[in-house]
Order: sequence, then C-alpha cells, then structure tokens
Amino acid sequence: MGLIGYHIVFGSAAARNLKAALKELGVQEEEQIISFMDIFSVGPVYKLHEPGGKAARMEWMRKCILREFEDHADYAARFSECVEQVKTVPDGGSLTIWSWNSAHEQTGLRFTAFLLKGKPCKFQVIHASDVFARLFNSGASQCQLSHSGEMYPEQFKRMYEEVSARMLTKSEREQLEQDWLELSGSIETLRIWRNGTLRRVAEDYYDSFIIKTAQGLQGRAEQKGAYFSSVQLVGAVLQNLNQYVGDGFIEHRLKRLIQSRAFECEDKGQKRFYQIRLKT
Repeated sequence: MGLIGYHIVFGSAAARNLKAALKELGVQEEEQIISFMDIFSVGPVYKLHEPGGKAARMEWMRKCILREFEDHADYAARFSECVEQVKTVPDGGSLTIWSWNSAHEQTGLRFTAFLLKGKPCKFQVIHASDVFARLFNSGASQCQLSHSGEMYPEQFKRMYEEVSARMLTKSEREQLEQDWLELSGSIETLRIWRNGTLRRVAEDYYDSFIIKTAQGLQGRAEQKGAYFSSVQLVGAVLQNLNQYVGDGFIEHRLKRLIQSRAFECEDKGQKRFYQIRLKT
C-alpha cells in the first residue's frame, strides 16, 4: 500500500490490532493511528459536529451506556482529543479510513469525512468488510464479523500489503459530507446497516428480539420460570444480532424492559450481575 501517514479506525480493538500489524510491517514509527473509542451505531449524533451536539451525546452516554466503573470525563476527553487529531491532520497529508459494513463504522466514516471538510488533504477508504470477504472468505469456510475490530492483526497486515485503495474524488468526499448532514439532522439514537444502507430506527427496535432470546433461554432452564443471569441474556443477544451495538446498549434496553415490567428482576441493587426472568 505504501506510506499512508494517518490511519483512522473506530474502536479500541481495531486500533490495537492495526497497531500490531503496523509494528510487524516495521512502519509503526511513520504511520499514526487515530481511533474513536466509541460505538457510533448507538446514541444521538444530532449535530455532533457542533459543541451542543457533542455535549448531548456525552450526556446520553453517561446516563444510558457508561457503567459505574467507566469514567465519563475520560470518555468525553478522549472523544474531543480524537476530533482534534482529525481536524489537525497537516494540510497535504494523506490518511486512510478503515470502515466495515456496519452502522457503527459507516456512521463514523461520514462523521470523519465531515470533520475533514474543506481540508486540503487526501484520504482513501478501505472497505474492510468487502476486502475481508475477498481475501479470507473465498473458500468453503465463511467467517462472519460484525466490525473491523474482530479482525486479527495478521488480517490487517495482509490487507495493508495487498490492497490498492485509491484516493477519494472531490465529489465522493462531498457525498459523504452531505450524508453526514442528513444523518446528523435526525434525533434517533439507534442506527442499523441493512441491504447496504445506513438506516435510522427507534431505540426500542431490538426489544422484541431481546424478549425472544430470553424466551429461548428460559425455555432451556432446568426449572421452568427460573431466573437466569442478565449477562447470559446480553451475550446471547449480541451473538445472534448480526449488528454491532455493544453490550452496554443491550443492557440499557434490558433495564428499560425491566422498568416496563416485561421482566422480573432479583438482586436489584447490583449494577450488572443480576438475575432476571420474563414476567409471567
């Protein structure tokens, strides 16, 4: 691929694995990674490129997603730092955005493109899911990933070595910028990727799937109507969802379902590890 200068990825796992790949390639000193430690498929993005929009997202995350052991101030500071890193990429610099076919990374791609609006730099997009399918899913064995952070360092390394991505044209950049303006003009707090399209949906979109998954777990319990772990339910939902929203969002919706009395709950004083069952 050659010297890129800057890589932008979405999530700590993608950053960690790409960093390992760059180190293996011996270019870790020349190429910098900028990573948004966030999940852009969930939470408000309304005017996120403006201070008020960023503050609204930070507050929603504090109330709904961030747990008691996660530092809200640190999360907000890291987000602001990453935005500043993108905005201060040197004029004339080149960068690569790694993006998966997921609502998380497609939203992040459009947000990043808007942050770079009018900046005299060149950037290319590696559509990692398409490249992954071509390089690693060509045989009988098919591996389904939900985001680029699930790729191994060796897979990042091979993509780096073999992919010949081209720089985006002015019109392609403008289209991404316009996509962001449309996306950030809505107040929805959940986005999904379906049939090659980024879609905005209601926050309770997955509630019926959570309940259906719980019915399956409860049906397999040793004793009918027995309580089971909330962590077990969250894990089962994520395993079968085929979308990347993070465990914090599923737990957030589970708590809403408990409040609406769709579930009964034991150990209510516990922050995470509590027992639940469907209300009979």
